Amino acid sequence: MAATLDVVIAGGTVYDGTGAPGRKADVGVRGNRVVAIGDLSAARAKRRIDASGKYVCPGFIDLHNHSDSGILRKGLRENLCYLT
Repeated sequence: MAATLDVVIAGGTVYDGTGAPGRKADVGVRGNRVVAIGDLSAARAKRRIDASGKYVCPGFIDLHNHSDSGILRKGLRENLCYLT
């Protein structure tokens, strides 16, 4: 990987959402995208975050919210702010 990454999240247990077991790996981010997963110890990065002993779930979006009361009000039924 020749180009510099913005962030490397290093040494965490990565869960990719496929149902496969977690694996120790680094996650490389450029801009707002995950561009690499694997051994990125030699990669250049503007910032490194030590994730040792932590779980890393790249690409997951937490959709948890408390929109249940708003959905009952006429102007808020579409909940567009939660969909975007």
